[in-house]
Amino acid sequence: MANDYLPRADSDFLLWVANFSSNISADPSAYSISEDNAAQLTALTATFQDAYLKSQSGTTRGPMSVVSKNMARADVEAFARQLAMMIQSNPSITDSQKIAIRIKVYKKTKTPIQVAASSPSLHISKIARQGHTLGYCDETTSTRKVKPFGTAFLQLHMWITPIGVTPTGRPDKSFSCSRTPIRINFTPNDVGKQATYLGYWINVKGAVGPVSNYVSSVIA
Repeated sequence: MANDYLPRADSDFLLWVANFSSNISADPSAYSISEDNAAQLTALTATFQDAYLKSQSGTTRGPMSVVSKNMARADVEAFARQLAMMIQSNPSITDSQKIAIRIKVYKKTKTPIQVAASSPSLHISKIARQGHTLGYCDETTSTRKVKPFGTAFLQLHMWITPIGVTPTGRPDKSFSCSRTPIRINFTPNDVGKQATYLGYWINVKGAVGPVSNYVSSVIA
């Protein structure tokens, strides 16, 4: 996304998330983060680092190692964004602390940015082999690809279940999406199952808007 503080290149992102994780893990309470969340961030960071190194090595690099690296990055990026949003919206955490973990420090403003009162509208635009392509717009703009004012990104959750089963509990995957369309890749073990999605807007202060419609489709 424009002006995003997360680096786009995997090598740069690895350096960013390693610094983010190490600072939080050193003293989770200083950032009002639970020890469980700090431990999960450490584990996700280690998984991404391992997958990234395998995707770069001449002996292990290949299509599957690149897919594994992309999935590992999506997992740690989504979780890191959630923690960063919590930290950014916490007035007890100083600007210097935020700078240390390399997240954006927003200027104080007299006019707060309100969370969107509308929800995203999701649709599956393409079903391919081991992949779905999703599109989204705001429910108030019909087919126009415009996010509400002040929205940072769409938080997308996905569940993989047997066909016809209503998803419950924690999603299998979560994605922070700033552009449409969104490409979702699956593994051969997912073929024949069903993927179900829902999402909601999150504004630049971390506030959450209403939940979207559910959309589901078989994984081919």
